[in-house]
Amino acid sequence: MNETVIRCLKCADAPCQKSCPTNLDIKSFITSIANKNYYGAAKMILSDNPLGLTCGMVCPTSDLCVGGCNLYATEEGPINIGGLQQFATEYLNVLPIVRDPELDTGLEVQPHQCHLQEDNHFLGPDGHIVSDPGQDAIDLLGHLGTLLAYVQLAVNQHPQVFKAMNIPQIRNPSLPPLEDMPEAYQVKIALLGAGPASLSCASFLARLGYSNITIFEKQEYIGGLSTSEIPQFRLPYDVVNFEAELMKDLGVKIIFNKGLAVNGMTLSTLKEDGYEAVFIGIGLPEPNRDSIFQGLRMDQGFYTSKDFLPLVAMASKPGMCACHSPLPSIHGTVIVLGAGDTAFDCATSALRCGARRVFVVFRKGFTNIRAVPEEMELAKEEKCEFLPFLSPRKVVLKGGQIVAMEFVRTEQDSDGNWKEDEDQVVRLKADVVISAFGSILSDNKVREAMAPIKFNRWGLPEVDPETMQTSEPWVFAGGDIGGLANTTVESVNDGKQASWYIHRYIQSLYGVAVSTVPELPLFYTPIDLVDISVEMAGLKFPNPFGLASATPTTSSSMIRRAFEAGWGFAVTKTFSLDKDIVTNVSPRIVRGTTSGPMYGPGQGSFLNIELISEKTAAYWCKSIAELKADFPNHILIASIMCSYSREDWTELSKMAEVAGADALELNLSCPHGMGERGMGLACGQDPELVRNICRWVRQAVQIPFFAKLTPNVTDIVNIAKAAQEGGADGVTATNTVSGLMGLKADSTPWPAVGRGLRTTYGGMSGNAIRPIALRAVSAIARALPGFPILATGGIDSAEAGLQFLHSGASVLQKMECNILILLFTKGLCVRKFAAALYEENEVRWTVASLKQPRGAIAVAVQGCASPTWTFKEVEGFALYQAERAPRVDKPKNRDTFAPDGHCEVSDTGCGSRGGRRKPFCTKLSMAQGN
Repeated sequence: MNETVIRCLKCADAPCQKSCPTNLDIKSFITSIANKNYYGAAKMILSDNPLGLTCGMVCPTSDLCVGGCNLYATEEGPINIGGLQQFATEYLNVLPIVRDPELDTGLEVQPHQCHLQEDNHFLGPDGHIVSDPGQDAIDLLGHLGTLLAYVQLAVNQHPQVFKAMNIPQIRNPSLPPLEDMPEAYQVKIALLGAGPASLSCASFLARLGYSNITIFEKQEYIGGLSTSEIPQFRLPYDVVNFEAELMKDLGVKIIFNKGLAVNGMTLSTLKEDGYEAVFIGIGLPEPNRDSIFQGLRMDQGFYTSKDFLPLVAMASKPGMCACHSPLPSIHGTVIVLGAGDTAFDCATSALRCGARRVFVVFRKGFTNIRAVPEEMELAKEEKCEFLPFLSPRKVVLKGGQIVAMEFVRTEQDSDGNWKEDEDQVVRLKADVVISAFGSILSDNKVREAMAPIKFNRWGLPEVDPETMQTSEPWVFAGGDIGGLANTTVESVNDGKQASWYIHRYIQSLYGVAVSTVPELPLFYTPIDLVDISVEMAGLKFPNPFGLASATPTTSSSMIRRAFEAGWGFAVTKTFSLDKDIVTNVSPRIVRGTTSGPMYGPGQGSFLNIELISEKTAAYWCKSIAELKADFPNHILIASIMCSYSREDWTELSKMAEVAGADALELNLSCPHGMGERGMGLACGQDPELVRNICRWVRQAVQIPFFAKLTPNVTDIVNIAKAAQEGGADGVTATNTVSGLMGLKADSTPWPAVGRGLRTTYGGMSGNAIRPIALRAVSAIARALPGFPILATGGIDSAEAGLQFLHSGASVLQKMECNILILLFTKGLCVRKFAAALYEENEVRWTVASLKQPRGAIAVAVQGCASPTWTFKEVEGFALYQAERAPRVDKPKNRDTFAPDGHCEVSDTGCGSRGGRRKPFCTKLSMAQGN
C-alpha cells in the first residue's frame, strides 16, 4: 500500500481524474492515504461520488482512471486506483483512548500502559515519551499537545471498518436549519428506481438542502442492478446498504414495492400528487431475448441474465431479502451467450452454483469483447472456456430439457461487416443455456406510464446529455434508461449531473437565479464539526497547522492562497531593514541525496542555501495590513531578523506591530549566509545575546513574540531559557541543521552556484531532521513546562505532526503545499472525534462494538486487557470448490471456499457492469469546503 501511493506522480493535469466520469480528485485522495489520513481520503471520494465504495470495487478502472495513468507503460505498471479507492472508503485508522475523571481534559493514559524509564518518565507503547499521568503530564505536553496526546496515546493503530462505525452523514454545516430553509427547498421530489443513478441524484439533492425527497422502488431491496446482478463476491450487499444508509441520513425516504406502472403510478399521478420534479432511474428491466429462445423456461435449463443473476443474488446476499431462496440448480455443462460484463458475471456465478464446465460463446473475436479486461481475466483464471466467432441458431431439446445448441460460424469481410456462414455449423452439448444479450425497455405499461415524454428511435426517453432533462422540463432521467451510461460509475455521474439541473429547475420556479457553474456540497460527518482551534500566548489559532517562514510564504499572494486553503496561521518569509537587504542565488534548494523516495511523501531531506526575503520591510508591512484586513480570524506572524543592534530590533519590531501582525518570530537561527553578517545563527548560539534581543523586543512591542531557535548548539534548552528570561512568549523549535549535502566525484559541490561552482554550508530540512527536532521540542517542554512551542522540522504528515504534539508542541509549522492542510486538519478531527466516543473506563474497540444505530454519537465499548478483533467471514455461494478440486487447478484471483462453506475473499480487482463506456457528459466541480 505505502509503495503504491508513493509511486503516484500527483500530476498537475492528472489524466486519471479526467478519465473518471465523476471527476474524482484522485491525486488528492491518494495523497491523503500516503499521509495516513484515511478519513480525509474517504471524504474526498464520497464528496465526488456518493457510491465511492461500490465504484472502487466494480469500476472498469483499466478503461477509465488506470487506463489514463501516466505510469501505465512503466515496468511497475499504473497505480491501482480502484484498490486504493476501496481501501479509503472501507477502512479508517482510529486510535482508541481512555478516560480519567481527575483530568480536566477527561482523557488520560493509565500508568500500566507505559514503561517506566530511569528518569521517572514513561515511554508509551507507541514510542513517545510521556511523564507520569497527572499534572506532570499536562506540564510536559502543553496546551493542545496535552489533549491530543491523551486522545491517541499508549495504543497502536488498528484498521477499523469505516462503514461498521456507522458514522452518519450530515447536512452541510453552513446551511440553515431545515425549518429556516427557503420554501423552494421543501418541494416534493420523486426518484423512480433505487439504482446507482437515483442514489447519487438523491444524495446530492439532499446535500443541497432539499428535505422532501422520496425514492420509489418496485422491488423489496435497494441498489438496483448493483444488488440484483453484480455477484456477492464482487459487490457484497452490505456495501450497497452502507451507501444507501449514508443517503438516508440526510432524510431521503425510500418506498419499496412501488414504481412506474405499479399500483397505477404514472408521471401524471406524481404531478397530481404535488411532485415538482421527477428523476427516472429505473434501468432497463427486460432482457433482450433472441427469437430462438421464445417459449423456453427455466425448468428446461434456459435462463436470461435477468433471470439468473437475481436468483443468485437473492440466495447469496445476506440482508437483500427475507425470501431465503435456494441457489439455481446448475449442473453439467453451461453455455453463456454474450461478451459483456454481464455474460462473464453469469459464467463465474454458474461455476459457484455447481456447473462442471462453462463455455462463454460470442459472435465476434477476442478483440471485440465488450467486457473490461478484469472480468475476462477472472473468468479465464476460473477455467471458463471461450468460443469466439459463433452465432446461435437453434436450441436442441430432448424430453423437454436442453441437451445442446447449434451455432453457425461468423466471419468479417473486407469492409468490416460481420456475416454468418450457414455452411459451417457447430453443435455443442449443454445442460443449461444463459442468454446475456443486454437489456431493453419493452414493457408497454411502463412506457405508457412515462407519457407524455418523447422516446427516441431506440425506444428510450429523449435525454439532454448535459442536463439529463427529458422533453418534459420537470422530468429528468439517467442511468441505463437514459441510454448514455454503460457502467455503474457513469450512472452515478448521470445522477450527479441531474441533481444540479434539478436544483436549477426548481429554483427557477421560485424566481431564484442559480449559477451556471455547478457547485455541489461536499460529504460531511460529525467529524467535520470537531473544534480544533488552539489558544496560545493569548492568540486563538483556527487550527494548529501553519506555514513556516520559508519558500511557501515568499510573497503575500502565497500566504493568501494558504489561508484560503485552510491553514490556521502563517509565518512570513523573514525580512529585515533595507540596509540588510539580500540577493538570493540559484540553485539554492536541492533534494537530499542520502535516502528516501525521489518524489512524494517520505523524501529523506532537502538542503537549502536560501537567504532571507529579498523584499523590503515596507512591502511586508503593507502585505500584513492587507492580509489581516481580509483574514481577520487567521494568525499572521511576522518573521524578522536584524544584527545585534537594539535600535534595529526596536525599529523593525515596531514596524511589524503597527502593520497589524498578530505576533513576531525573531529569526535567531538562520544557519547560512546571514551569520557572516552578525545575524541569524551568529546571535542564536549565544544565550546572552538571545536574552538581550528578547528584552529589547519585549520593551518595544506589546504583541506576543517567539524566538526561533537553532539546533546547531550543544544545549538548546539553555537558549530556550534565555529567550524565556528575556520575555519571549514562546519559542520555535527548530530551524534547519547546518550541513553540506555532498560532493561529486570531481570534487564539485552540490548545490554549486555560478561559474566558480561555489557553495556554502546550507540548512538541511525534511524527515532526516525530525528526530533532532523532536528531541529539541521534548527537551524544552520538560525543562520549561507550559512554555509555548511552535514546532517545525520534518512534519510531512498528520501522523508526524502528532508526534510533535505528543512531545510538547503547541502548534506546528510546515513547509508544504496547500492540499496538505486538509490532510492535517481532518486527521486531527478524527482523533478528537474518537475521543468523544468513549465512556468512563479503560476500553478497547471491537468491530462488533462499533455497530451502533445510525446517528448515535456514543459508541458502546467492551473492556479488555488488549485489543480484540472479531471479523465475520463473508458468505459464499455453494460448496463447489471441493467438488471441482480434482478437476481444475486452484483459481488464483477469486474467493475460494472454506470447509464450512464460507468464502475467503481475495483482493482481486474486478470490472463493472456493462461494456466499454461511451463518452460521458461534462463533469461537475465540487464546492470548496472545510
